[in-house]
Amino acid sequence: LVDIARLDAMVKPRTKEVLKVEELIDECLKPLSYQAAEKGVSLLKEFEPDLPPVAVDSLRFPWVITNLVGNAIRYTDRGGHVKLRVEKHEKRYYFECSDTGTGIDGKYLPKIFDRYTQFSERERTGTIGLGLAIVKEIIEEHGGGISVKSKVGEGSTFTFWIPAYTGDINEKSTDR
Repeated sequence: LVDIARLDAMVKPRTKEVLKVEELIDECLKPLSYQAAEKGVSLLKEFEPDLPPVAVDSLRFPWVITNLVGNAIRYTDRGGHVKLRVEKHEKRYYFECSDTGTGIDGKYLPKIFDRYTQFSERERTGTIGLGLAIVKEIIEEHGGGISVKSKVGEGSTFTFWIPAYTGDINEKSTDR
């Protein structure tokens, strides 16, 4: 609740920083690698070679990565894997977080990014359904978008994109 209140209170967008994608992801995944190892889940990352830097809000953007990967680890059983893949196509960076977890029933997918959304067994995890809403808001603040594909028993894939850095650190993409 505190995180969503802070996001709502931030009227003025923060200045973005130009960062190396691999270093940003490594920092985000560092604490999650321990969580994955303890659970017996492989945490994989895959980067397109020679990715140029990305312009992001260095305080809010890591929330996106840690939330998506953290959820994937939480809902993946021992022996499974979670993979974060990053690539750039034309004017966009694409981030894909996939897992071999429990998956999400298709009837819940249309509302998955809504605030306070709880569904299926996930209601018992003690969360209140704000994480993915915050993720979506942060991605949209960066001028991007997010989607999800999932199948019960096979896992989920969250894919989001943000505009590529072109030299103007505070620009937002109008190419949607």
